[in-house]
Amino acid sequence: MAITTAEKVESRGYRETDADRWFERIFVIDGTEDPYVGRAFGPQVGDTWGSDLVLNERSIIPLLGANACRAVLKYRSPELVSKEEPLSGEIEWDVSAETENIIRAEFGQIHYPGGEDVGDLIGVDGENVTGVDKRIPKSQYIIETDVNNLALTATYWRRIMDYTGTVNNATWKIWARGEVLFAGARIVRRGKGQNRARFTFLISSNETIQITTTSGVQNVEKGGWEYLWIERLKTTDGGRIKMEVQAVHVATIYDSNNFLQLGIG
Repeated sequence: MAITTAEKVESRGYRETDADRWFERIFVIDGTEDPYVGRAFGPQVGDTWGSDLVLNERSIIPLLGANACRAVLKYRSPELVSKEEPLSGEIEWDVSAETENIIRAEFGQIHYPGGEDVGDLIGVDGENVTGVDKRIPKSQYIIETDVNNLALTATYWRRIMDYTGTVNNATWKIWARGEVLFAGARIVRRGKGQNRARFTFLISSNETIQITTTSGVQNVEKGGWEYLWIERLKTTDGGRIKMEVQAVHVATIYDSNNFLQLGIG
């Protein structure tokens, strides 16, 4: 017998307090009395409802003698879900510095003697500008937790695949939109209903960069995982090279997703 799901629309409920709000839906899963089998059917933790609610809690109980199960789904607003700590487990931080080549002195440059015509360029040698490697702070955020309430279905597996290599499309945990890059997850099933997961995220802060161009000073907004590149005009003055910024470009190279749908808050 095929397993089907049907919502009892008349059983929908809504509750709101000054600190929380819930939206409840009830489904009947026909074709099995085993909640572990029935967990794979119907909406999953992390799924959204409308534009402002996310499925946060899901319980399934058997309807004995009816060859069916009853699923109770509770949705919350994303801002409330995101404040929760992981289900249980550990959080690991790793902050390090990566190198990035820059060719301009961001905070000024002193010349001894003369040489002011190179401006803020670093490592000018004839027609070449070698620049210097600068250390840029990067952070890794790891959640290792029990995810026994997650249904490890093909749909959830596909979601992990699709979300890996994307950034957050809204504020998540303590980070603003675009600062978190999902680097993948490892989930181990230890037994019936016992799952352990390790989710890895990379952090890069959004920033506003002030850059002087041939059109004047530009306040450039760069997302944490966006790529900034500069279009320059090379000129010479008295035999010395000069490079002026004509334009600044900020490229979006990662797609974005709602990380609440990972089911870990």
